[in-house]
Amino acid sequence: MSKISNCFKLLEILSSGRKYSTKELSDLLEVNSRMIRYYIEELEKSGIYVSSILGKYGGYYLDYDYVLPTRGLSKEEISILEENTNEEGLRIIDKLKSMNENKVIIKELEEIYNKLSLGIKNSLKVKIIYTSSKGSVRSRIIHPEALYNNNNTWYVSAYCEYKQAIRRFRLKSISSIVLLEEKF
Repeated sequence: MSKISNCFKLLEILSSGRKYSTKELSDLLEVNSRMIRYYIEELEKSGIYVSSILGKYGGYYLDYDYVLPTRGLSKEEISILEENTNEEGLRIIDKLKSMNENKVIIKELEEIYNKLSLGIKNSLKVKIIYTSSKGSVRSRIIHPEALYNNNNTWYVSAYCEYKQAIRRFRLKSISSIVLLEEKF
């Protein structure tokens, strides 16, 4: 297999949510352990950050859901399906439409998510500009600790330097994000 297809296959394996040792991954991809490290470096260069645990029982894993891009249906294909299906088929089409909308949302948050993930991984401070629940725009320097999803909404849990406390920030409310060179 080519290096690109092995990177995709590695990403697909890690998307299971399970932790894999270098040996397990090299057996699954039929390459040596050095190539696994190379593939992980290539994924990280493209903005997909792979987490690792060191030690005897360590391994690699993704600490977030990553959806591989898939080819969707065009508007013309959806309209053909709508014209030629029964009620049950129309429910399936609605489901497909919502999946496409979710992909757009995921794409919008991808840059923010990846920068926060990099900040967490490297203990880097992050400057964000976000809109509060009351509608005011605020600038904060945060120390990101964890990303999590609650009821299909992504949040970052972080120490806020201004408030001097742990706060949670909704990723959708972040309009600008800059990774700072300063570690926390």
